[in-house]
Amino acid sequence: PPTAAALPAGASSAVTNVTVVGPQAAGYLSAYPTGTSRTSSSISNFVPGQVVAHGATVRLGQGTFTVVNGSAGRTDVAVDLFGYYLG
Repeated sequence: PPTAAALPAGASSAVTNVTVVGPQAAGYLSAYPTGTSRTSSSISNFVPGQVVAHGATVRLGQGTFTVVNGSAGRTDVAVDLFGYYLG
């Protein structure tokens, strides 16, 4: 199951590396502040079977963000937290 990294109170954005592993279908990932409307912008695009890593700075909502797979198939996703912005 997904787990969340501990971010300090007051963090406004997370600096991440997002890796897509073995997607079943071509698609994209979106990331957006939790509790807000889903964005149509992509942080990663991929084709079946690829391993793709991209850096992304994502605004936080309620102290977290949401990642959505915009493809018709399944994929594994790893998110590494490198840092954050306060304020």
